[in-house]
Amino acid sequence: MSSVIVVTNFTASSRNALEYACGFMRGRQVKIVLLRVFSFSSGFAGEGVSMAALTEVSAADERMLREEKERVQALYPDAQLETRLVSGQFTDALAEEVAAEETRLVVMGKEGDYNDLMSWDDHMLEAFIDLPVPALMVPASVSYAGLRRMAFACNYQREDLYGPVQTLRRLLARTGSMLHFVHIYKTGEGLPAGALEWKAKWQEELTGERVVFEELEATDVVNTLDAFSKDRDIDLLAIRPHRHGVWANVFGKNNTRAIAHLNTIPILALRGGGI
Repeated sequence: MSSVIVVTNFTASSRNALEYACGFMRGRQVKIVLLRVFSFSSGFAGEGVSMAALTEVSAADERMLREEKERVQALYPDAQLETRLVSGQFTDALAEEVAAEETRLVVMGKEGDYNDLMSWDDHMLEAFIDLPVPALMVPASVSYAGLRRMAFACNYQREDLYGPVQTLRRLLARTGSMLHFVHIYKTGEGLPAGALEWKAKWQEELTGERVVFEELEATDVVNTLDAFSKDRDIDLLAIRPHRHGVWANVFGKNNTRAIAHLNTIPILALRGGGI
């Protein structure tokens, strides 16, 4: 059975992310794994932290996992929920769990905003950018109420969009949503040569779907996407994060980090496959 991993640190946003995942996956044969990564440095022993103290913390985490499962199971009786506590460095441990399961999606709660991050968010954002499966960041204030309008912010000319586009096609079929396929280009540069030819390719690929193609000129990518999402009543914003190439100047790590902390909308990082 395929699985969805929901990462928790027992905060309000983590609890909301689990509820969102259960609503998002309602009616599907999928296992939802509530995952807690128990991380501590090797230097703890030298700092006088006893094994007994670590065992006590681990036991407390196990108890909170059980309580959280019971709470959400009451809200979603048909959800197939499991809990799991693992130890290790966060991104490594999460990657191992993703590989061990037939993982379709990883869900995480957003903490704060871009200027007010909890320390663990650096690890969460690394996972958001680098995981080989789709990753969804959910704001604490957003409850799942269906998807009516999605947006996919991208560069028409990226050849690695084929996998994400197929994932979007599956989402469209399952939700009946409309998709805004949005190409963003830098202010003053205009559409690059060949962009319209690639646009035609994606239009042909998505023939028969409810898709609107749009081009946005942007000086500030994050603010432009934020305004666009509010203006179009977007329920979910999808991006294809990557670290290299010309497009990285617009959608590189720094912008991806800021986009992931838009506080009003869930952000989905797409790769090939998943969901």
